[in-house]
Amino acid sequence: MENARRVEFRRVWMRAGIPEEFMHVDADYRYIDALKAHKAVYLSGKTGRGKTHLACQLAKAYVISHIRSDIGSAWCDASLLFLGADSIRSLLRSTWRTWGRSEEDLIGRWTGVSLLIFDDIGKGKQDEDSVELAFRIIRERCDNHRETIFT
Repeated sequence: MENARRVEFRRVWMRAGIPEEFMHVDADYRYIDALKAHKAVYLSGKTGRGKTHLACQLAKAYVISHIRSDIGSAWCDASLLFLGADSIRSLLRSTWRTWGRSEEDLIGRWTGVSLLIFDDIGKGKQDEDSVELAFRIIRERCDNHRETIFT
């Protein structure tokens, strides 16, 4: 049973797009209640203080708390996605070259996932379109009561 739970966790974690350097963080349950109650946690601070590391630790605790198991099998009733604010534009551009994939599909994935780690909000130079898209993602997630971790 425990092995099935580990396999399911790994499946969810690997599909989330977590940067390699944060793949093996320990779960941190300190802010899980705040995330579930308020639907969002905002981590702020200077560069290099561990915001993304803490966000991934919280996400790990979130995913583990959503893994359910039955005789010989396990499943996660939540989904997770890591989205770097600086990559929004390039990800959207990638849909222009891909047959059968639209910008709306990508935005739907970002807004529909159970838990989104929205990393590095406001970092670097943001053009008007990127800022507008970021607010759209935030607004839709808030309107639909979806958990989000902002750094």
